[in-house]
Amino acid sequence: MQKLQFIVMDFDDREQVDCLILSVFDFEGKKYIALAPEDEDDMIYLFEYVPVEDEEAQEESDGEMEAFDILDIEDDELYDRLVEHFNNLPVIEQEEDEA
Repeated sequence: MQKLQFIVMDFDDREQVDCLILSVFDFEGKKYIALAPEDEDDMIYLFEYVPVEDEEAQEESDGEMEAFDILDIEDDELYDRLVEHFNNLPVIEQEEDEA
């Protein structure tokens, strides 16, 4: 089992949302990340995942995951293919961190 990992998403309207990282996966030669908002059961966000090469950003990461940026997916056709691909990925069980 993998340990659950969360990030805080900062949206343009200054809203902050805690999101569970569901998966980082490859599709058509790029990496993507699937996030589930902690307070919404049926919502999943998909973004392009771009590892950060900056050493300072790597040092600031939590050590469990590399530092990364996320980019919006603006191509609707790509997004539709990505959703279909994500929905067909195998499910990996994760364990909650008992604090």
